[in-house]
Amino acid sequence: MTAKIHRFELDEMTEQEREFYNLYKTDVSKNLTHERFEIITDEEALQAAQSYKNIQYLIKEQERLRQILIKKANGKNCMIGDLTIEKRSRQGAIDYKSIPELFFIDLEKYRKDSFEYYEIR
Repeated sequence: MTAKIHRFELDEMTEQEREFYNLYKTDVSKNLTHERFEIITDEEALQAAQSYKNIQYLIKEQERLRQILIKKANGKNCMIGDLTIEKRSRQGAIDYKSIPELFFIDLEKYRKDSFEYYEIR
């Protein structure tokens, strides 16, 4: 969708409307909701971001291929090419919320320290 605006309408815009229009016109409007983010535009960072996105695609593709191999294994341990497909099991986690004896115990004092991490989307 392309928006056309007449010259007289542009002259009557407030400063905020003009700023919004300029952002919209230059396809930067998506950044309006990201005021808390610093925009980094150096070439190394942009290349790293593009490579990261490419790797994310490859991870999804790897999972799709994994499902094909598991289906071909048909529930058996097997070799396909130089890959081995082996069905394994592990014990499930303990659901502490389902233990009535723990309802009256303050588990917060057993909580480990908080930590920081980065989320990249």
